[in-house]
Amino acid sequence: MGAKAVEVTLLDRQLAPDEVLHVSTAIYSHMTMMGAKGHPLAPFVSFGNIHRTLETANRSGYLDVYVLGERIIGVIMYDFGNLWWANGACLKEMIVFTVDPDFVGFGRIALERLEELAVEHDCVLIETAGALAEDKKLMENLYTKKGGYQVTYPTFVRIVS
Repeated sequence: MGAKAVEVTLLDRQLAPDEVLHVSTAIYSHMTMMGAKGHPLAPFVSFGNIHRTLETANRSGYLDVYVLGERIIGVIMYDFGNLWWANGACLKEMIVFTVDPDFVGFGRIALERLEELAVEHDCVLIETAGALAEDKKLMENLYTKKGGYQVTYPTFVRIVS
C-alpha cells in the first residue's frame, strides 16, 4: 500500500494564540525584508498592529488558514462591506500571504476561496489591494491572468512623515 497523499485543506478551527504569533511573525519578517529591498511602505509596518489585526480577524472568522498536514502554509484575511458607490456588497481582501516559503501555488488556492466567499455572501465585487506587494508583475499575473481580475485603478500613497 502506498502512502496517503496529504492535501492542502482549510483549517476548521480558529488559530491558537501561538499560531497567530507564528503567522504574525512570518508576515512581519517578510515586510521587514521588503524594507531591506527598498519598499517605500516598509518603514511603517508595525508588528503590534499586524498581530492585533490577525487576532481580531481570527476571532471574527475573517481569517482563513490553509494547512498541509499540520503545517500552516498560507492565510487569507478579508472583510465584507459596501463601497460608497457600489450597488451591492463587496468582499475586501486584506492580505493573501504564503506563510510557508517552500510552498508554491497558494495564490491560486486563495483566489478560488475568495470567489467562493463572494458567492456565499452575495457580493457583487471582490476588491484586492497590492500596496505591499513585493513583486508587482507576479501579483498582476496571478490576479489578471489566472484569476480573471481587472486592474481598475492604481493605489496612490503619499508618505507624510
